[in-house]
Amino acid sequence: MVDIRTNDFKKFDGVVYNFTKKYDLKNSNYDSASVFINKKKLKHAEAQEIYKIFKNKAIFEIPSQEKIPGWGGIGSDGVTYLIEYSTPQHYSMKSYWTPGGLRYQVKEANIIYALVGQLELNLGLRYSFQKFINHLPKGCYQAGGMMLACNNKVKK
Repeated sequence: MVDIRTNDFKKFDGVVYNFTKKYDLKNSNYDSASVFINKKKLKHAEAQEIYKIFKNKAIFEIPSQEKIPGWGGIGSDGVTYLIEYSTPQHYSMKSYWTPGGLRYQVKEANIIYALVGQLELNLGLRYSFQKFINHLPKGCYQAGGMMLACNNKVKK
């Protein structure tokens, strides 16, 4: 999760959060007591750059996927991106399911897909998450709705 905040649109703060919960392979269930979170504070310039990317791509003006002709519903696999935006006068939370699969058919899907790529490039989100998982105790962890990421660290 990427969280960017500002009070004056001049100074920006940001945090990248990684979170997961442990999956018990033996009993085939998630251990709700084993929730792990880490956060990395962004430099002010990094946070401002992320905000500029959102503004330049007019992300806040794109409607949620249900209102975009040709986007369709959600499926049983893929990735859903949630974009929450709030000011004292406005609030929105919009979701976009697997924009990469529609990027050639739906203009807005291509914009969201490009945004995700830019965030990955600027923030190294996959690397950050994998590093987070690799530093957890040996085991398997939720990596999205239906995926597990397992590390094979030797228990010390």
